[in-house]
Amino acid sequence: MSTFREDQNVRLNHQQARGIVIHERKLLVMFRRNNDEEYYVLPGGHLRIDESPERACVREIKEETTINVKIEKILYEIMDNTKNKPRKEYYFLCQYVSGTPTLSGEESRRNTESDYYQPQWITLESLELGVFYPLFLKEWIRENIY
Repeated sequence: MSTFREDQNVRLNHQQARGIVIHERKLLVMFRRNNDEEYYVLPGGHLRIDESPERACVREIKEETTINVKIEKILYEIMDNTKNKPRKEYYFLCQYVSGTPTLSGEESRRNTESDYYQPQWITLESLELGVFYPLFLKEWIRENIY
């Protein structure tokens, strides 16, 4: 698989912003199949040069899922040291504005059987059934939503 990213000349590889979007007791997630592993992640991605974390979160959710959101508040700001290079991650509680989850953006062009993306709503109750990254996502939802 190629490591080329369409925005590689403007992206900040050490910073990401993701959104927790709840609508009608459902959470917006990106279902992923990467090789043989299946899991869910929050929509979002890398900041661009001179872009705020809030703006990156709104942009990335729109690009990946076609869902429009607005930021309510920041929930978490963490350093992820699990990869080879540390990465700062911002997690925002977002308000759903409009749209239906539809794969879009770079993910739609990179989507294959072994590197699969599918945005979708899942019920809050089904959080207990799947594998979610970050691993503490379930706890965050319980703390901030329930």
